[in-house]
Amino acid sequence: MVKCDFQQQLGQPKFQRLYVCLGATKEGFKAGCRPIIGLDGCFLKSVYAGQLLTAVGIDANNETWVIAYAVVESECKESWIWFLELLVKDCEIVNQFGFTFISDKQKGLLPAFEQVVPNCNNQFCARHLFSNYSLLFKAKSLRDKFWEASYATTVPHFTRAIEDLKKLSNDAYEWLTSPDKPPRHWSKSHFNTHLKCDMLLNNLCESFNATILECMDRPILSMFEYIRCKLMRRIQGRRDKMLKWNKPICPRIFKKVEGNKAKAGACVAMWSGRAINYKGGLNVMDFVDDCYLKTTYLKTYENFILPMNGMDMWDRSNFPPCLPPSYSKQPGRPRKCRNKEHEEYKGKMKMRASSNQSETTLSRIPNTHDSLKCGQCGKKGHNKRTCHRNLPPKAKPATKRKRGTENTQTTPSDTSTLAGGPSTLKQRSKPPMRVQKGKPSKKGHATYAAQPAFPSCPHASTSVSTAGSNVVH
Repeated sequence: MVKCDFQQQLGQPKFQRLYVCLGATKEGFKAGCRPIIGLDGCFLKSVYAGQLLTAVGIDANNETWVIAYAVVESECKESWIWFLELLVKDCEIVNQFGFTFISDKQKGLLPAFEQVVPNCNNQFCARHLFSNYSLLFKAKSLRDKFWEASYATTVPHFTRAIEDLKKLSNDAYEWLTSPDKPPRHWSKSHFNTHLKCDMLLNNLCESFNATILECMDRPILSMFEYIRCKLMRRIQGRRDKMLKWNKPICPRIFKKVEGNKAKAGACVAMWSGRAINYKGGLNVMDFVDDCYLKTTYLKTYENFILPMNGMDMWDRSNFPPCLPPSYSKQPGRPRKCRNKEHEEYKGKMKMRASSNQSETTLSRIPNTHDSLKCGQCGKKGHNKRTCHRNLPPKAKPATKRKRGTENTQTTPSDTSTLAGGPSTLKQRSKPPMRVQKGKPSKKGHATYAAQPAFPSCPHASTSVSTAGSNVVH
């Protein structure tokens, strides 16, 4: 659907918005996706600027399923209302109590929710909420309590985390428990179980925006054609890959079930006063919900995006051509990369156990909060590149004494022979053997330094002469 702005002074319509919802994506969402939709907007890099609004769902294998997308002039209340009205009509959202929208609190989105889908449940991305939280409260203990409360799966664990936060900082407690941030928007413990999804981050739309990053600077029709071809190949490729899977549930769900089975093997059954009624022969896979089955996944991907003719084969209409949007050049060099937030990171987030070992709640903490760990020596506080700066100092090697020098140390035999005290005599070392340089003598004898006649006299010297050489000491 195209929306134009008709201006009397120009005489021709001016392009304003364009909405696309393909039949395959619409029917696939209604066939097997869960009732949760992620909404997000990103800036376009073309000369006419604008923004791309996207609506993305989640399939049976916890993968993204693109529902609809649109190009608007700006991200405001009017554009979001126009986009949501078309989306609700295409997806046939009649019972609004059964659907949930997750977003980043974009500009004008909350008033649009109240006007278009007032009965739907809303969730906010915990990472964006954490970025605002960390600007005010920078202590690591306060940040850890935020993630502990977000990933708490039961209300008692959530209450305990909030009480611990209040003990640490009353200001952080009041900010997080304000009426505009109810726990049902950002904590797993208050999510609706009808969704069969405990997602905290709005990664659905962000992952889709990352895949189409290379076409953000193209014209609108060329960009939409790129997105259509990419979705067409993705649906066919995922379906062919799933047909080779021989398990009744999807691969990602199977991996989670196997991990939980390994954890359950460490549990010990305890007597509670009655006999334990255990029925053997039960299969864990029989208790997996139908929304995670392989058959449900294939129902979603039965809807193909069929190929179509190129733009040069399209029929021409009798309507007057639309004028392009107003061109406004921004000062400076055009930028391709966006400015990342303060708490945004590139690596994955890892799970860290709670301080109380009896709890099963895990808090998710970014990698930037952990100290550096060297990959060479395994110690914390430095990395592999700077490991040589943290090595212990090398021991200085013992200096070798030159042969022929005097030894000034006294021996135990000297101290034992002198009863008057420690010996002050110096033991003279044996002179080294010296070999004559040059031509050898006729008799082939080497020349040796003669021993002093009187060792007690340090000035004694001897002259020895042999055939063919004279050495004087």
